[in-house]
Amino acid sequence: MHLAGEDIATVLPEWAGQFKLADRKSAGELAKTLTAYADANMNLLQTAKLVSVHPNTIYARLQKIQEMTGMDARTYHGLTELLIAIKCWSRAKNSVQ
Repeated sequence: MHLAGEDIATVLPEWAGQFKLADRKSAGELAKTLTAYADANMNLLQTAKLVSVHPNTIYARLQKIQEMTGMDARTYHGLTELLIAIKCWSRAKNSVQ
């Protein structure tokens, strides 16, 4: 991924672009929520504590992400695909700077 830079974005699924735009509009809160959810071992209450919001906010964000992408972050495979997309963006962004 490190060497691919921006080229990695060309192989991301169709939903990734829409998710990236929504994440930008939310000032990175969607990506932050997913990363915290993974760090909390997919525990919604722990995630809410990590990002200092009410658990219902976490649930609403996960629902929004699922509606937008079709990926259910509450499953291992869904969360993994979403995190890979986030990591690809950050790699591409860092390689440009």
